[in-house]
Amino acid sequence: MRGLRPLCWLRSAITLVCILLAPQLQAQSVAFTFDDGPILAATPHLGPQARNAAMLAALARQQVQAALFVTVGNGADRPEGLALARAWGQAGHALANHTMTHPDLDSDKVTLAQYQQEVLDCDRVIAALPGYQKWYRYTYLREGNSKDKRDGMRAFLRQQGYRNGYVTLDTSDWRLNEKLTEVLAKNP
Repeated sequence: MRGLRPLCWLRSAITLVCILLAPQLQAQSVAFTFDDGPILAATPHLGPQARNAAMLAALARQQVQAALFVTVGNGADRPEGLALARAWGQAGHALANHTMTHPDLDSDKVTLAQYQQEVLDCDRVIAALPGYQKWYRYTYLREGNSKDKRDGMRAFLRQQGYRNGYVTLDTSDWRLNEKLTEVLAKNP
């Protein structure tokens, strides 16, 4: 038995070193995703086409591939908005589903069936675009205000072959955009 103790200790030490070094040995990656696009509303100093081009140019300069989660009602329901979404796919970025009109699954006014139809309708618009991926991101990052909605939507996504485009870090960039737009409107 005494001869086995050093061997057990050595195995434990090797295991501990492997556990501690494992994060450094694995490749690290970050996914940049953008929700609700393409947005046709102008912002101070930039119209929709210029803003879209600036975003795509910045991503290209940094050699970053991203994903745009499309909300059709924000612009992709019109030819000029669809062209903006198409530009993302043509630039090598992924296009994915974020519903037609961005309803809130946590709302009592939105049924599971209505929400599921929003996803299917969005797909009918974007599925033929370059870069399309069968990914879905929940609007407002909310998965439903009841167990039935949550479980029903998860089952629907599985049945339809979607992958969940979940978020691990919510930057609340929409709030920063609101503030920036307010400042730019006051100080053109």
